[in-house]
Formats: sequence, C-alpha cells, structure tokens
Amino acid sequence: MEKRLIDYDDLSRKEKIEHIWEYYKVHFIGSLILLFILAWILNHYVINPPAEIVFDMSIFTYGMDGEKAEEKKEELSHLVSDDLTKEVATIESFNIDVKADYTIQIANMTKIMAKTTLGDLDLLVFVGDNYMKYLNEGMMMPLDEYIRSGIIPDIDEKNYTAKELGGTEGILIRESVYLVDVTELPFFEGWLPQGKTYYMGVFSNQDNEENIVNVLNYMFE
Repeated sequence: MEKRLIDYDDLSRKEKIEHIWEYYKVHFIGSLILLFILAWILNHYVINPPAEIVFDMSIFTYGMDGEKAEEKKEELSHLVSDDLTKEVATIESFNIDVKADYTIQIANMTKIMAKTTLGDLDLLVFVGDNYMKYLNEGMMMPLDEYIRSGIIPDIDEKNYTAKELGGTEGILIRESVYLVDVTELPFFEGWLPQGKTYYMGVFSNQDNEENIVNVLNYMFE
C-alpha cells in the first residue's frame, strides 16, 4: 500500500496541534518532569533549604506521644538555635518492641548505624533496660565530668556506673557513671511509656558539647 504523505500546510489548526502532540508528546512530558525536578532542587537547596539539625535526641522506646514530642523538639530547638529557619533540634524514636515488624527493625538498625557512623547522635534515652548493647559497644561516654561540674546532680541512686549496669567490655571504666535515671524529670513527663525507667546517656563520638551542656542544664535546672 502506498503511504500517503501529509501536507502540513493543508492541516487545520486542531489537526496541526494533534500532529505536533503525537510526535513530540514524549519530549514534552520529559521536559515537564525535568523542569519539576529542577524546580524542586532549586527550592529545596537554594531558595528554601531545610534547617540544619544541630542537636539530636534519639529515644529507644516502645512508643511515644508524637504531638508532645513535637512540642519538646520545639523547646530544644529554641535552646540550641537563634534562627529556627536555619538550625533546629530533633527528637527521633527507635521502636524497641521485639514484636515490631521485621522491616521496621531492619530500618531502625540501618538508621542507628548511619547516625553512629556520621556522629549525628548527642543524647541517648532508653525506656527500660535496653541499653546494654549500646553500652558495651562504647556508644556512651562517662558522665563523671558533668557530675563534678554540677551539670548533672550528684545523686547516687540516680547515677549508674558501668559496674552497676552490668557492662562487660574492657573499653568501659567500671566505676564511671554512664547513664542517669531521668524518669522523674519534668521534661520527660507525659509523652513516654509509663511504668518504665528512663535512662539517659551522652553519645561518645559527639562534637557538640556546647549544645549538650545547654540542654542538660535546661533539663536538670
């Protein structure tokens, strides 16, 4: 069959539009997608970049009140930042329920490893006695200096040494305090599971001493 050639000039305006769309729709759609991506990148990283996280509290828990946690995050952000459009604090929870979905457990482990490697942790809070793995891996630093300087109250029944916690690794200083019982601190009231002890420690590989001291002073005042 002989293929009939189309004379473009003979086409109506509607037919010309349909003809152009038929032959160039892939290019149009691809260009629109590319423009959308470029606009998003420009807005996200140049025009309205997200605020930098300058303080991290990671909580290992069975659950928490998300709305109240947001309020606490706002409190911490005002402590560590003069401009909330540029710098903020974050509170992130990790589900320690052994019955949690396997994919959630894997996601938690991956996130914790990434934050540990990058040094993106500052304060660690454990709901219940779920701290042993992290203690023996050297993720928490001794708190003796904070206690000597009065930042953390020197209360024997609230401060736990590696020996009292049952730490077994040689990297731990047996008589040094690594965790503090913060269950009764007003800061943690009403948004973490009740009936459990809350233990708090300081991440050993952090480089954020000024903000950590500010937050500890605020909690223990």
